[in-house]
Amino acid sequence: MDEQPAPSPSAAALARSEIIFHRCEPRWQNGQAIGNGDLGGAVFSGEGGGETWLGVTLNKVDVWDERYDRQGHRYYSLAELRALIAEHAHTDEGRQFLRRLEPYCIVGQGAHNEWYQQSYPYAYAPPTPKPVGRVRVGLGGVGASVEQRLSLARGEVTFTAGGAAAGVTVTAHIDAHRNVLVLRVERRGPATRPLTLEFWRYADEQLGVPDFTVGPSSFSHQYAFPEGLTYAVAGLVEAAGQVSAEKVTGVWQDIEARTGWVVGQPGYMRNWDEPVSLPDHGVRLTLAPETAAAVLYLAVVTTHEQPDPPAAAGALARRASTQAAAQRAAHLAWWRDFWGRSSLRLSDPLVEALWYQGLYLLALQARGGLPPSLVGPGYYLPHAGWNGHFITDFNVEMNCWPIYTANHLELGRPVFDFFRRNLDTLRQDTQRLYGLEGVKIPGICIRDAREISYLPCRLWQSSSAWICQLYWWAYQYSGDRAFLAETAYPLLRAVAQFYRGYAVLGADGRYHIAPSTAPEQPPWWATDPAIDLALLRVHLRATLDAADLLGRDADLRPGWQDLLDRLAAIPTDGTVWLDEREAAPDKRLGHAGLLMAVFSAGLVGARSPAAEQALAVRSLDNTIAHTSRRVVNYPLDVPTWNDDCNWPYIILVTARLGLGERARAYLYDYGLLQHLKPNGQFAFDCPLDDQQRATRWGMPDSSHAFTAAVSEMLLQSYAGVIHVAPAVPADWDAAFSGFLAVGAFEVEAQIAQGRVRALAITSRQGGVCRVVHPWPGRPVTIRCCGEQVGARLVDDELHFATRPGERYELAAEGTAPPDPPIEAPPSPAQPRVYTGPAYLWSVAPDQRLLVRLGLPA
Repeated sequence: MDEQPAPSPSAAALARSEIIFHRCEPRWQNGQAIGNGDLGGAVFSGEGGGETWLGVTLNKVDVWDERYDRQGHRYYSLAELRALIAEHAHTDEGRQFLRRLEPYCIVGQGAHNEWYQQSYPYAYAPPTPKPVGRVRVGLGGVGASVEQRLSLARGEVTFTAGGAAAGVTVTAHIDAHRNVLVLRVERRGPATRPLTLEFWRYADEQLGVPDFTVGPSSFSHQYAFPEGLTYAVAGLVEAAGQVSAEKVTGVWQDIEARTGWVVGQPGYMRNWDEPVSLPDHGVRLTLAPETAAAVLYLAVVTTHEQPDPPAAAGALARRASTQAAAQRAAHLAWWRDFWGRSSLRLSDPLVEALWYQGLYLLALQARGGLPPSLVGPGYYLPHAGWNGHFITDFNVEMNCWPIYTANHLELGRPVFDFFRRNLDTLRQDTQRLYGLEGVKIPGICIRDAREISYLPCRLWQSSSAWICQLYWWAYQYSGDRAFLAETAYPLLRAVAQFYRGYAVLGADGRYHIAPSTAPEQPPWWATDPAIDLALLRVHLRATLDAADLLGRDADLRPGWQDLLDRLAAIPTDGTVWLDEREAAPDKRLGHAGLLMAVFSAGLVGARSPAAEQALAVRSLDNTIAHTSRRVVNYPLDVPTWNDDCNWPYIILVTARLGLGERARAYLYDYGLLQHLKPNGQFAFDCPLDDQQRATRWGMPDSSHAFTAAVSEMLLQSYAGVIHVAPAVPADWDAAFSGFLAVGAFEVEAQIAQGRVRALAITSRQGGVCRVVHPWPGRPVTIRCCGEQVGARLVDDELHFATRPGERYELAAEGTAPPDPPIEAPPSPAQPRVYTGPAYLWSVAPDQRLLVRLGLPA
């Protein structure tokens, strides 16, 4: 219990970022997350029946009900769609016809859809992720005081009830290298009631009763799914004294998270917050009252991994027991190495803590064989929000945004491998749906990467270039030519081929993208969405650069260059960007993608010409003003955007434009005050009271994008130029190390009162380093290995040559060496309650919403 990971550069910050509950939290939606990137859990606790208990819900990224039946529906081909649009798009009656052409729903969600109700009359229709089960530890008494602490440094939750003389401590972690949950229970003082260890799984409608077996001090569970998947769980208990085991049944009941309508019986729609009750099956192991300590090893294996999951899970649990010390040491070492890649200290401790939280949550989801889905660690409902699909409208992309600057490119591997692995399938689907060579990335897909969405989602033409950008960034930040040649370029090339065939040459001599749709906004037969044109520009430029670097496809490059040179301009009315060619500037927006020229395309930023910046800022203001997802009757006069993805995206755009004070305001106004839950995660929608804040489930992609936004405020390099503190508020102090920049440069810096105080850059690959002058108007010295390095001043940039592996220190000439690193203020007493900076508010202090990390005492 007293093992400590070796110190890392971020050890102090991680200690400040621990999330602490001072009372029981009985809802898994508010639990504290643990996991290893493949197996994930949510740890929660409660009191009832005269005892305190601890629960852990479990899910695994490859446990899916993969049934899918199109029920006779077919996709219209591109040629058919263009003909129908030409015939019908010019009258009201015709437009109504086009809207009904294919069901407008993510498969399985549209409860109003007759086909859906007939096909799968239960919540939700497959394909969708399913949970593994839940653990419950009965602690044999009620503690006078309770603390539940999430340690990011250990990847572990510690629960303590009672005092030093009499009480109990439970630690829970999922092994960083193996799909094993380890629960350790230690009791202090005399005990009169037994400990119980239980594992439960509710019976899915149409999937039958889960299978359980019980043995002395052990149990097993397996569940077979219709499409061939079987997962197995093996539990092994180590304890001194007698253990009795039995099968048990009951009724599981929880509060429905707000994810949309849930269908019960055909034609019946359950309200969002109505309790869910399902038959529950499980096993209970009862330990003798005198038992002072016990350990549960619970292993999970699927048929995707082993042909005989029950046998493999049993063997995995036994190895976890016999090799416990070595596996524990390896687990702690993994987290030590993970946090050693980069670190952040910030004078705003709440924002700092949430920066780490976003990285932590991504590490719990992004190491398995599939990309992170829309469900987080421990998600435990009979359906998944939006069916948990891989949706290339923000959601997949957001899961990669923090990995670049924070120096965790390894967390992008599940995404990078997924589309590259399924390239042949993507080509086949593109030929079938569009009659074109190359690859169209699906709007919505599952394990095999096949397109499963209907109109308009399947005509998000932005998705292909948007996904490719993630691959290109991975090369730019790493300089890894093998990755470029083997993983990134094949996809970039195939997508460029598709766009070359899809674009339409108009009478104006320009190429246009049609039919298309800006995600989540009508019409699906639009021409030239702003998001498409911004991303296609950077995609074509990247593909041409990659082809040149690799010496490939000389015959295809002229066509790609022609498409780039004659691509239509991003639509504008002269004052703001327009969502698509025919859109009005006051169009109601569910999606902020028309700002894509700023982020993530990087065509306009803080260092762009003044006229371009002004156009971008006006477009930002106009987008916020015209959201269709404003929170009705919000109690404070602040901007609102009621979903998981657009509010952090707005912060990223604001940071990219160099608006530091405004970016910080949105961190609080949009994120913390409207969406933050007590467990440090962000709710999908905007809770208006404490009950909603506690019961809404967390959207991990929001946390990932929050981390990316904070990083963007501190460091930008999208144009190949390192810019330190590009959007830092004037009163922020910060220190970061290990941050990664385009060109494979690692950056460490100190910032005081919004200004760069010290800067050092380590070159991984060598080459010319370009840095925005940190101290304008002052001479700069650059030193490496005790020697001064020459640099050229080009406009406001310093250019200097670097050697691989060398560290370069930059300083304003004549200044003293930097003081010791800036220390963030000490962590305030728990629970942390924060109302936001006073200048953000025009209301009285007693009217401000409380933002908490940790539950109130």
